[in-house]
Amino acid sequence: MRSDNSAQEQHGASPMACADAAKGIRSTRAVASVMAALALVVDQASKAVVFANLNRGDEMVVLPIFSILPGWNEGAAFGLGQGTAPLLLIFLALAISVWLTKLLIEARSTLAAVGLGAAIGGALANIADRLRFGAVRDFIDVHWEAFHWPTFNVADIFVVVGILLFVLADLLRQR
Repeated sequence: MRSDNSAQEQHGASPMACADAAKGIRSTRAVASVMAALALVVDQASKAVVFANLNRGDEMVVLPIFSILPGWNEGAAFGLGQGTAPLLLIFLALAISVWLTKLLIEARSTLAAVGLGAAIGGALANIADRLRFGAVRDFIDVHWEAFHWPTFNVADIFVVVGILLFVLADLLRQR
């Protein structure tokens, strides 16, 4: 007669170890969900404050290399793809978000989950802008003398830092 735990016994995992692993996976996903929500809320709140207080093109100098400069990005990252249909950009961002969610489901480390959650939340924040306005609200202007990096927003920061954290988690896992 086989016990109810025969599959677990065959693979050497006790019921307690399986329960602990499942709890860890749920915890990792919860961390990612909180990070995604945080990215979405912080981004949308920062955009609301900036665009309520400054008009497009109004510059507020914060540091010699950093200004708040509200503008609209109708293209993709770094202003590429200007003139591309907003629905196409929304579809592309949703497809990337689904792919990142698939990676999240497979993630086993908290660092990877934090990174993926941040990236997903940032992507969803920019999708929200495209759905509401047909373009993404950007306002962070980093510059040195006449050179200006393309204007970006808090969601973009969450996406970039999130992907870097995910890559770091993968590199640490391989060690």
